[in-house]
Amino acid sequence: MTTANSEPQVFDDYMVHVTHCCVSACKYLDDDCPVATRKVLPQYRCEDCTCLEMNPGADAKAEKWWASLSPSAKATLYLQNL
Repeated sequence: MTTANSEPQVFDDYMVHVTHCCVSACKYLDDDCPVATRKVLPQYRCEDCTCLEMNPGADAKAEKWWASLSPSAKATLYLQNL
């Protein structure tokens, strides 16, 4: 059944992906995400993603951050993520 409000809801559902998802993964884990399936490009660059396609400087920024850490801080991070 189609209601008068169904068209805007479909558009809103579509736009939430365009404004929040990355080409490497859907934030909402939807298999048919228009961004992750590369039907459309995301509206914004990835903020905290290391996806080099949408955030080309991410690897350099991560390397600079890692180099700034002390050996003990690196060891602590490593052990916390085992």
